[in-house]
Amino acid sequence: MLDEEEFEIMSKYLSDMLDDIVERYRYNVDLDEEYEELLEFIYRNIVRVWFRGRRPSPIELEAKLREIRRREKRKLSILLSYYISKYIRTKNVLTLR
Repeated sequence: MLDEEEFEIMSKYLSDMLDDIVERYRYNVDLDEEYEELLEFIYRNIVRVWFRGRRPSPIELEAKLREIRRREKRKLSILLSYYISKYIRTKNVLTLR
């Protein structure tokens, strides 16, 4: 579960990119209603991949996001796009759409 400090860190580094990706690729995600759920989904996946399933401290999380966003922004954009599409597929399966 994403706590308030982790949520703020994730929002700080990813919110503008998420908005841009959802708009650019016209993903069927209402960010006004689903933003927190989407951010938590992305957080769980990032923790599993980047931190090998070990929950990072807020300092580690912020340092990693800052570094990746600065050095690998294009790759981060692709990764976020993948996670958004995965989120949509998961949501559709759970709601039988």
